[in-house]
Amino acid sequence: PTFAPTYVNTIAPTVEVTAAPTYRTAGKRYTFRQDSVEDWYNSEIQVKLLTYFMDRKIPFTASIIGDFFTGTDVPLFTALRRCVSMGADKCALSNQGSDATFTFDKANSTADAYNRMKKCDDRIKLLFPGYTVETFVPYRNLWNEYTLEAAKQLGYFAVSASTQAYSNLTYDVTNVDPLQLSQQTQTGDYLVSGSWAAHSIEDTMADCDEATARGEVCVIMIQPYEFAAGVYNFTMLDYL
Repeated sequence: PTFAPTYVNTIAPTVEVTAAPTYRTAGKRYTFRQDSVEDWYNSEIQVKLLTYFMDRKIPFTASIIGDFFTGTDVPLFTALRRCVSMGADKCALSNQGSDATFTFDKANSTADAYNRMKKCDDRIKLLFPGYTVETFVPYRNLWNEYTLEAAKQLGYFAVSASTQAYSNLTYDVTNVDPLQLSQQTQTGDYLVSGSWAAHSIEDTMADCDEATARGEVCVIMIQPYEFAAGVYNFTMLDYL
């Protein structure tokens, strides 16, 4: 499909922003990724974040944790249904695994990784009939070689995780089976103390400038908790 670009304000008004599935396109590309989407987990913040991007028509992706997302959190489910109705050029859903207590570096076989991924994939397809997931986001950025093979078997286009702390994913535009797509930056930093701190706007933009200079997609990860904890806010988000 062809995806129309949209633009963010103030800091870099000529920077092209494309939706999560648009990893195939050329040029400078940015996408926002909202992780840890699950029922009743900072639900009000999750809905506000989703609405923020949808109202501004800024493309983004929401990463679903399958076992913890049932559709019973009605405001969240309603927001995600609106998101899906906008089309993948404005909103995409990604698979973040079935269980927030399991990290994929512990997968002991391709079958183990596949079954855990597929459980979330099936939940998304059940709640959003006809929707096709293209991206897997390993929980806490932890993964192993079985993760990539399982994603390939599921027909996913990309596996996306941070390169900064836990994983050794590298962006390789020639590797599309699946593409290893780095999360280049984020709005909040998780500290060894277990608390969160804001990742400054300037640092986020610098991270993205470095990524796009290498020809990479800049994936900007957002966690609902950093907004709930007050270390990041929507005024700050306005300047990205």
